[in-house]
Amino acid sequence: MGKKVQPIYESTYRHRSTRRRTRILTVLILLIILIGGFWLFQKHQNKQLSHYPVKGVTLSQDDGYIDFHQLAQKGVKFTYLRASSGASFIDDQFSNSFSQSQGTDLKIGVYHMFSFSSSASAQYVNFRRAIGKSDGVLPIALQVSYYGSYSENSINQSAQQVKLKKLANLISTHYQRSVVIWTTDSIWHTWVKASVPKAAFWMADGKLKRTNDRMPFIEYNPKGKMTLSGSEQQVSQSVFTGNQKQWRNYLNAITNTK
Repeated sequence: MGKKVQPIYESTYRHRSTRRRTRILTVLILLIILIGGFWLFQKHQNKQLSHYPVKGVTLSQDDGYIDFHQLAQKGVKFTYLRASSGASFIDDQFSNSFSQSQGTDLKIGVYHMFSFSSSASAQYVNFRRAIGKSDGVLPIALQVSYYGSYSENSINQSAQQVKLKKLANLISTHYQRSVVIWTTDSIWHTWVKASVPKAAFWMADGKLKRTNDRMPFIEYNPKGKMTLSGSEQQVSQSVFTGNQKQWRNYLNAITNTK
């Protein structure tokens, strides 16, 4: 009796079914790896965060309405508000946010976004116009980050160093307040640190690690989420790099220098 021959379509179906099961199994394995990796990352970050009890957020008009009383109830201790950028931009929400933050236990700071294309004097004038007398209690922050066509390779670092130094000095002298530079570890060590040797460093790399006396803050999650007024809102989250006692001492030192 001759050998039984299976129909071609039956063999093809089995092969397709096997490939489909393999693809599904591969996707499931990848999902398990991703979920497991994310879980381990969250566990590690939460463990790291336990060493930094003083937490804060930074806010701008892009974040919309924020209930500052709820922020304080969530355990947030400090908040930085964007006031201005460059020589002409003023944050639409700054004045309202600053007013709404008063009466809470939050310690408020203000920050200006440094512009590579505007002069130090023009940025200083714009910053003063933006905040008026609403300068908060924390060191004034200057955020330095690349944007648009500006990058490490495209800017004149020497010229930007001179400009940043002048702007920091103008602000520090007028408000009798120290200045903290909010930037990445790379930018800080490449050209910023040398231009403002007395300024403190607020690291924007999103990494919690060992710090020093010149690094009071770390932004650990630039796209953090908090539930406020019943809805989830995205906010940039930072920590103070000391404990509660060191935070009180830090605030006292700031007050005594004003």
